[in-house]
Amino acid sequence: LLQKGRPRRASRWALRSAELRSAHRWASRSAELRAPHTAGRGAPLAAARCWAMVAILMGSPGELDPRLVWLEERLGATLRGVTPDRFRRLIATDAGRLVTDFLSNPEARRIFFVDSPGSKELLVSDMPPVGKGLAGAKKFMYFVKSRHEALTPDNMEKVVACGDVGGPPLEHLYKMCHEVFLPILSNPANQEGWPEVISREVMENFHQLIATIFVTIGQSQGRTLLPLPPIDVASIERVARDKDMVRVLETAVATWTRQIKNVLKTDPEHVLKSSERPGPLAELEFWRLKASNLLSVQKQLQGENVRKVIRVLDMTKSTYYP
Repeated sequence: LLQKGRPRRASRWALRSAELRSAHRWASRSAELRAPHTAGRGAPLAAARCWAMVAILMGSPGELDPRLVWLEERLGATLRGVTPDRFRRLIATDAGRLVTDFLSNPEARRIFFVDSPGSKELLVSDMPPVGKGLAGAKKFMYFVKSRHEALTPDNMEKVVACGDVGGPPLEHLYKMCHEVFLPILSNPANQEGWPEVISREVMENFHQLIATIFVTIGQSQGRTLLPLPPIDVASIERVARDKDMVRVLETAVATWTRQIKNVLKTDPEHVLKSSERPGPLAELEFWRLKASNLLSVQKQLQGENVRKVIRVLDMTKSTYYP
């Protein structure tokens, strides 16, 4: 840092680090004096250390640790309801210990922030906030370390990746893979220098990943969703001449066949055995859900894109043609 012409920033950070080490020693000794005869005194000791870290990070009035400023700037730019006052109030609460732990503990590699419309305070968690954890929020923001390392003002840009997730995480992941990563990977300019075998294998595996995510979304909703191949089947003749595309379509048809067989295999015995005292209503509910699932599958098979896939397989005389 001194060689880069930033002696003031370097000395300030060195002083802050020395204060933090001193606060650790003070907190450890204070916790031991407060609870010398209690069992499991590690909890108050850890709490005292975290509070000492919070005090050091907050600094003097009007001054904030540059690492917290880095987080604050990105939160404010992504979550519009996050103001500097709300973020600093969070740091001063018990939940703020998660933030200080993320900054200083090499083993703490992720943290999530939620701006709930029903809460005046900013919410923070070390686990992905899904369901009730979202507290009515439409999206949340995450910060993830790329490696086990304590953060400093100079390594945060390299070590920490951040972003936001809007809506259900699985749907968000599916859209990101389908609409962002797939066009990037399938661009011939990005495959320059790749052997043909490697290029084909990467694309096949990525198509399989997208299909798996789509199927998982259906399972989370109690439905059977048939994954459509992530390729453009508008020009049937062009697709029929491309062997790689035909192979992708054949894989999709094999997946559909397996899914439909699994739906047809389901019977009420599993439901009756899993319930303690199953009655007639339990079996009626099972058949209602199965009928609804089969109708959904039938509707998907009658879709225009599925018809195009079948037409391509017919033109190429594929063994997967039904």
